[in-house]
Amino acid sequence: MVCVKPWLGCALLLPLFASCQRFDQSKYVAAIRSGFVTIPYALQIEELFGEADHFITHYGSSEPTHTWNTETFIAGRYEFTMQVEVQLDKGARRVEKIVGEPIFYLSEIRNVFYDNGQVGCFYNGSKHLVFGLAEWKKIYESGGDFSTIGYTLRRDDPVENIEQYIAAVREPRIRVRPLKDKKGGKR
Repeated sequence: MVCVKPWLGCALLLPLFASCQRFDQSKYVAAIRSGFVTIPYALQIEELFGEADHFITHYGSSEPTHTWNTETFIAGRYEFTMQVEVQLDKGARRVEKIVGEPIFYLSEIRNVFYDNGQVGCFYNGSKHLVFGLAEWKKIYESGGDFSTIGYTLRRDDPVENIEQYIAAVREPRIRVRPLKDKKGGKR
């Protein structure tokens, strides 16, 4: 991956954890699944924008908190990420609680490029948006309308080769889908 956002750079280390003796994929998957209950914003993002990736940065480290990430792509042009610090139980199988408030990032992808067999992107820096929980509540209550916080999405102009970029971003991640409850809802 050529293009790395500073707040997601360490997430690309996840495959390295998979090769470490400390990494237990079944524990990791259990932790992510528990996060769907503990972190309502993760499922709200899927509800509004479709399938998202959910992952924990620095999972397996001895740090007291870890960063939960939920990331999806919107309108063939935007990368949307929510991050929140979480505390895991001692066995690292469950997200016990959220520590602090989530931060949301919306980045407009300007174009996708290929370099030495790698796919990457350039962002439109003037179209980068960072906001908090109060703004997220407005977006969520409006059904995903970012204009409620003064930002208009370009929905009619997808970036060329965006699907290849999305596939490259998602390829190293361990994909964990929310389970459906008996009524068909996600949990």
